[in-house]
Amino acid sequence: MRPIALHHDQRGIAGIEFALIASVLALIFIAVFDISMGFFRRMQAQSAAQRGAIYASIAGFDASGITKTITSAAGTPLAMPAPRKFCGCPALNNVMEVTCSASCNVSGTTINAGVYIATGAQTNYTPLLKFMSLPTTMTFQSIQVLRIQ
Repeated sequence: MRPIALHHDQRGIAGIEFALIASVLALIFIAVFDISMGFFRRMQAQSAAQRGAIYASIAGFDASGITKTITSAAGTPLAMPAPRKFCGCPALNNVMEVTCSASCNVSGTTINAGVYIATGAQTNYTPLLKFMSLPTTMTFQSIQVLRIQ
């Protein structure tokens, strides 16, 4: 009787290779999905803040209306910080808050301070997987500033 040569038997190798590769691919797929959901929640916060700014541009400053518009957006964001109206001067990448009677120097031209509305939205996301460097819960916040006068 001749012994079975196991080192030449190739049956089942494809199944073992598939099991090894499929588990790695499934983990990569879940990680990509998880990170994508985090970015999606971030975009929901940005969209909600923009909706609040659009509402303010149409209806004027109405804190309760802006808050209602923000919180009714997809993803149930919070209106944080609360909508506010202030006077300011345009700066390079921001608006510098000043008193309403102040004058602003913009590119060598003196103008009166403008009236601005700031709207903000905040949402949280808890990742499915616990990555080494990511916190267990991520908070995304977006603030939109709009000049109305």
